Amino acid sequence: MSKNNVIDISTAIPRDGEEPWVSVKTAAAHFELSTRTVERLIAAGKVPVLRLGRANRVRLSDVLSAGQFIPAVAM
Repeated sequence: MSKNNVIDISTAIPRDGEEPWVSVKTAAAHFELSTRTVERLIAAGKVPVLRLGRANRVRLSDVLSAGQFIPAVAM
């Protein structure tokens, strides 16, 4: 494996006071969104993403600040 393909995993581990990176599925469930909606925000460049192989990680605060959704309303 070349040096360009090596990911420094220590940057993904939250230090004291830092927000953890969560899966797209976890972020979607937290905000009651579809995973596709979160993936669209990532693709549009509105949410920074940490790519670990095929796994994508986001921070909840980044998804919230993207502001592209309306919370679900009970009827």
